Amino acid sequence: MSYKKVAVLLMTSVLLVATGCRGDGNATATQLTTTQLTAMGVDSATTEVLTTTQSTATTSVTARETAGKTTTGKWGVVQRSTTTTAATTARVEPTETTATTPHQTTATDTTTVTSTSRKTVASRSTGTTTTLATTTTKPSVKPEFPVTPTMDIAQSALLYNNKLSSAKTKLKSEYFLVAEFNPEYSFAHQPGLMWFKDKLYATWASGYTHEDAPGQRIVVASSADNGETWTQPMVVGDTTWGELGLGETCMMGGYLWTDGDVLYNYFTEYEYNAASYDSAGKFILGNYKLHRWQVYVSHTTDGVRWSEPEAVNGACRFNESPRLSLTGKWFAGAGNRLGYADNPDGYNWKQIGLTNAQVANAQQRGAKMLTECSWYQTDDYVLHMMMRSNAGYIWMSESYDNGKTWTEAYCTNISSDNTMMNFGRLPDGRYYFVGSVVPNETRYPLDLYLSEDGVNFNKGYTLRDEKYVMKKAGWAKGGYFAYPEVLIHDEYMYIFYSKQKEVVELTRIKLSDIQ
Repeated sequence: MSYKKVAVLLMTSVLLVATGCRGDGNATATQLTTTQLTAMGVDSATTEVLTTTQSTATTSVTARETAGKTTTGKWGVVQRSTTTTAATTARVEPTETTATTPHQTTATDTTTVTSTSRKTVASRSTGTTTTLATTTTKPSVKPEFPVTPTMDIAQSALLYNNKLSSAKTKLKSEYFLVAEFNPEYSFAHQPGLMWFKDKLYATWASGYTHEDAPGQRIVVASSADNGETWTQPMVVGDTTWGELGLGETCMMGGYLWTDGDVLYNYFTEYEYNAASYDSAGKFILGNYKLHRWQVYVSHTTDGVRWSEPEAVNGACRFNESPRLSLTGKWFAGAGNRLGYADNPDGYNWKQIGLTNAQVANAQQRGAKMLTECSWYQTDDYVLHMMMRSNAGYIWMSESYDNGKTWTEAYCTNISSDNTMMNFGRLPDGRYYFVGSVVPNETRYPLDLYLSEDGVNFNKGYTLRDEKYVMKKAGWAKGGYFAYPEVLIHDEYMYIFYSKQKEVVELTRIKLSDIQ
């Protein structure tokens, strides 16, 4: 593959990541023009996919809403716990099935339940029994890759579901405001969370009013009492005046990782080109035309003094903080790809995931987009990349070779409200899914779903259902509980999210209360 082609794939991948960071049902992607993509060597089919969601919004706003803004604070980063207890029962794989049409329920639908020691596995079928096979113990030796799937991804994806075996209940929890409403910077979103040296660290994007508009910056706050009280937000990734001289840059992201000694914060600077501004020099909301982008990392060793941001060449932009896999490799969701590292030092992250052709294929089969992925790994060492599709359901791709290559993406039966979600594992080995599943375009309520086998997320809890009233409207603002970031540390599950993209809040749950 030519260097030019690699550069094109990297650029288009980052743009797809940017889609999700802006993505609501009514928000659109930052994209290059058709002419630019063609000049870069992108084929016509992919060019069409990448440009079809271009916004036509024409609302204007001044490029710099607050005059004389001063820079405060310097740059920083945070850590997630790396202790994970692996489950002792492997994922249940179906050995045979019948063809099913996604999301069509008929009077003849049945559910077949098979009991396998402590696991009860239900599979969706249409009037036909599905035979299931399982192994009851995790292999004592790591397998040789690639592992062999028992079923084609196009068939198995339909078995993944969040059909509840009993009614949802409200889970006992506590919640704390991380940052109050700030009328000067009334946009707050893209949350990241990490534990570092006996404190919780939270980071998010803070903008004037509108999502991902010029002037948006990255801030950090910390808590020494398990999330109950927080320091005042400190700016660690401030904007600059763009090299084109049209206005401020925009900082997106804010995702944290630590090696135990140093806390790293990853964010991306975007500068929009002249097509994003009208003749009077006002920024056109939604008409986000990209001139350039650059990933940065800032770090700290004490949580107080942060380094100046350093450019990280070739890095992808995370949409969740990195987590450790069963094989000792770190992975983090990054659009329709994963950032990964074997022995990261804060800088040497790479990326792998879907190709542009695979994304285009999925869109031809019904996905409106594939972005803002999260991941988990089952005990058969299969990696599952779960992606937002804006089509009412989560789409999935699998890797059988420890993340090197990925299957085509297919639709699951896990419902979603067109928003980012978070998947992972509890210390007891169960799988979790945190997100909003009711397709009402409000990201309400915030739920927790559990699975014994990594396929059937059939136990559900309501986490948050309190409604917050937005105080200052802005472009693409909205959503009661958006972009949950999950961190498990010691006896708690912490969930960090934005509310109406205006304030940020933390929910704290005792692991012992998750039955």
